[in-house]
Amino acid sequence: MTTDQAIGSIAGHEIVHAIDKEIYKDFKYANSHAGKQRPGREVKTKEIGSKITEESKNK
Repeated sequence: MTTDQAIGSIAGHEIVHAIDKEIYKDFKYANSHAGKQRPGREVKTKEIGSKITEESKNK
């Protein structure tokens, strides 16, 4: 993996945390569970990061 591929994958992963509707599920869960993190909160972000990594290998 190149540096550019790694940066792209991480950026894609983190942008999901920042703008996707999943973040609201995370906040809601944390607020009602004493600040604990929602199970499965990383599933979608990891999928996006992996997809970006795979697509960048094909270029």
